Amino acid sequence: MGAWLDGSFEQGVDGPGGWLILKEPELRCPTSGDVLVPVVSDVTRAWDRGPKMRVYARAGVEWLWFIDPLAEGLEIHRLQEGQWRLHEVHLGSGTVNAVPFDAVPLNLSRLWSR
Repeated sequence: MGAWLDGSFEQGVDGPGGWLILKEPELRCPTSGDVLVPVVSDVTRAWDRGPKMRVYARAGVEWLWFIDPLAEGLEIHRLQEGQWRLHEVHLGSGTVNAVPFDAVPLNLSRLWSR
């Protein structure tokens, strides 16, 4: 995921460029960014979908992607009027143009490869 984001969105290789990609942003940051992409596990699921979502909403993060490698799922939420709304769900393999990174196709199977 990092290479896809860094190349296409940060550096402009086959993509729009100009984005600042931060790995593992801190929860206590006053502004955590426009998009956060946590990788969900059985251990972190309740924390990711509870307290973290509330912190991200207060910080004004617009997009939240949950990557679940075990379920092979990508769940995309958008913050609207202070509430998280489910925007898209992608399961399994295939190529998608997932907002807000829809300028460049994403091969989902790369997210699940072990």
